[in-house]
Amino acid sequence: MTTDYLRTTGRFAYLWGWPLVNMHNRLTIMEQAPAPGLLGGIVPAGPPGSLAMLHD
Repeated sequence: MTTDYLRTTGRFAYLWGWPLVNMHNRLTIMEQAPAPGLLGGIVPAGPPGSLAMLHD
């Protein structure tokens, strides 16, 4: 295995792996939300399969 091959393989792994890990972490955190509401009082958030909206 050449250095260029290993470098390219590492780039591809990061390019495809980072979004997968990011979405897994987001889903894991959002599953802990008990009900739709405001996250930190500002941003609408809710568990997967539900909607949350801004309101006044």
